[in-house]
Amino acid sequence: MSEYKEKLNKNEDVSKQEELINKIIFQANPNINVSVKDSYLKSRLLEGLDKPIQRTDILTKNLNVWTQASEVWISSDRWLKSYSHQNININELKGRKACIGLDLATTRDIAAYVLCFDSIDNGPYILLPRFFMPQENIRQRSKEDRVPYELWASQGLITLTSGDIIDFDVIESSILNDAAYFEIIEIAYDPWKAIEIVTHLESEGFKMEQVRQSFAVGGLSEGTSLFEKTIDERKLLHGNNAVLNWMISCCEVKTDGRDNYLPVKPDRRRSYKRIDGVVASIMALHRVIKNHFEDTTSIYESEGVFTL
Repeated sequence: MSEYKEKLNKNEDVSKQEELINKIIFQANPNINVSVKDSYLKSRLLEGLDKPIQRTDILTKNLNVWTQASEVWISSDRWLKSYSHQNININELKGRKACIGLDLATTRDIAAYVLCFDSIDNGPYILLPRFFMPQENIRQRSKEDRVPYELWASQGLITLTSGDIIDFDVIESSILNDAAYFEIIEIAYDPWKAIEIVTHLESEGFKMEQVRQSFAVGGLSEGTSLFEKTIDERKLLHGNNAVLNWMISCCEVKTDGRDNYLPVKPDRRRSYKRIDGVVASIMALHRVIKNHFEDTTSIYESEGVFTL
């Protein structure tokens, strides 16, 4: 079956794909059309050509092809169809309720937090990403990784902290600045390397929600499927942020074989690949959907007190 999987992953034209799918289905399922209909398997596999996680699911469950990970999770075409054409006006977001997803990095990589604002009047959810890197050797790293970190920093898309490691105090200060401008309801965070900053933020009065990158209940898996669903419904405004676009292009998913999946880097040996902004976005969106903010303004605040 491995040779069929390789051919499928090359995304040949649909007629060739369908012929190949027929071969795979009948070889792997001698009891076809008794326990499961071939039309069902065909339709799922053809749909999966654009959705790698669905393809992986049917390959493992129905076609006896074991896979460790899929190819790029969200194609650039799918991603850019989701409100990439619309700019984000920060002034219009002033005072709006938001959740933050916080994903810290090793001290020499990229750290990220992302604000997510709730949908209003059935409009899109809005992502506002913040990225951080150490300033030292930024030019050299841009050349070595062939990633334009220096350009993105000059465009204000990445905040550089002094020295050769990320200064988490700068991240904390940035969150406090955002909290003065927006209403931060909750901060979801990956606990890895986060103990100190979480303690500080809790002391500032923020509600902190731990989210582990796992398939367990309360882990990242549920938010991952919601993130994909929101993209496909074209209800996620991400403003075509270049850094987040790049991280989306780096992101694959792994599955536990039970319809649960998590974002992963495609090859951990290729250390320049980063998905921190994707993980932070998933956490932030998930917490917004879980909270689903309601207008809690008191009638006495909006209309005053009436005397009878």
